[in-house]
Amino acid sequence: MKALISKAQAEDKPEIESYAQNALGTIYRNISAYDKAISAHLQAKKMAELAEDIEQRVISLNMLGVVYRRMDLVKPALDYHKQAIDIAYAVKNPSFELKHSIAVSQNSMGNIYLTLKQYDLALNQFKKSIIIEKESNNRLGLAINHQNIGFVDEAQGRLDEALKNYQKSLEYNNSLDSEVGRAICYNSIGQIYIKQGKYNEAKSIIENGLEKALKIKDQFYISLSYINLGWASSKLNLDKEAEEHLNKALKIGEQYSFKTAIVDANKYLSDLYVKKAIIKQQ
Repeated sequence: MKALISKAQAEDKPEIESYAQNALGTIYRNISAYDKAISAHLQAKKMAELAEDIEQRVISLNMLGVVYRRMDLVKPALDYHKQAIDIAYAVKNPSFELKHSIAVSQNSMGNIYLTLKQYDLALNQFKKSIIIEKESNNRLGLAINHQNIGFVDEAQGRLDEALKNYQKSLEYNNSLDSEVGRAICYNSIGQIYIKQGKYNEAKSIIENGLEKALKIKDQFYISLSYINLGWASSKLNLDKEAEEHLNKALKIGEQYSFKTAIVDANKYLSDLYVKKAIIKQQ
């Protein structure tokens, strides 16, 4: 991508540079180098505006939103996705790429509403997004939307429905041979198993999720896996192991400023210390 950027700059091809900068930004995001990702996507947006390329401009805005959401910075994330969707909707006859970008915006906005615990608003966005993804048979988009609908089901206590959606998402991710998709689904399925009291099954599948996350070096999902593994281990009374996992998650969360990871790791550590104190008193 850097070679392509250099060539595009040398030949004064801003639309090609925009494409390459967005691809580079996605690479940075996936290895949790968020400042570099933001810089690349901002440059992509600048080049798209110079080239009057609406598709790349919308993609740039969406990708900026995704990065800020990963950083738990809700307001700028929502602002960028709203800009993206407003520009895309203003086009009378949107291309396939623009329709896909609309679906991405809706899905990402749904994720932000999830963070804010506004589940009805989130579900509404996911349902809009999944219609577009079904029309284009976009398996990645379908995997993401089933995952997110499962999250809404889980948050509202519909565990069986959540499990079905997570397993459907996993089917799509397996068909795409997506390691990051598997890491996400294994963790989600593991969380359901914990809530259903299936602690051994949970621990096993979350360990698979951690293996996938470590393979792709995505710190966001590595921290999530350690949190869930700590939670499952605690339920199995493997307290020393649980504490080690949760402290690893906390360290990653603090290093990369993952606010949700910091909160969750501290919560489960607190629960663990309370349990250990009660056992000592007995």
